[in-house]
Amino acid sequence: MNMVFAKTCRRLLLAGLIAFAGIAGAAAQEISPDHLAVARKLVDLQDHGATWERAVVNTAVEATRAFINDNPDLAKPISDTAEQVMASYRDQKSALFDQYARIYAVNYSVEELNELIAFYSSDIGQKWLKNTPEVNRALQLALTVYENNVSREFIAKMRASLAEQGYNL
Repeated sequence: MNMVFAKTCRRLLLAGLIAFAGIAGAAAQEISPDHLAVARKLVDLQDHGATWERAVVNTAVEATRAFINDNPDLAKPISDTAEQVMASYRDQKSALFDQYARIYAVNYSVEELNELIAFYSSDIGQKWLKNTPEVNRALQLALTVYENNVSREFIAKMRASLAEQGYNL
């Protein structure tokens, strides 16, 4: 098994275990159909479609790379098959979103969900939803730059302190 495929399998297994733990916890609580319907309204308003699509596409890309890496002469049929398999997941989006709704329903009362729906339905809520992906990318970039700077500083400070103690690294 090549490293990319093994890494993909480990990631999918971990994601599955985390999802199962969340779903199992959510399933253990009784939630009324009305509560679930309000939670699902919130999920639909938040438009998680891009998240779902990214997950399926990333999985398809990683699996395709792994198969092509092991079988470079079969690149075309592997790519075609990946597209076919990916298409088979289009109808599964709703099941995932139902699980999202269940998780929201476990964590928020109907009243709280209605407040969130009111927020996301407002102009500022719509702006929040529209800008969140770009804002998150910018926040992640800022964190990456910060971590890189801290890493260099930290190492320099450690070297200096160790040098003062008579150690030369």
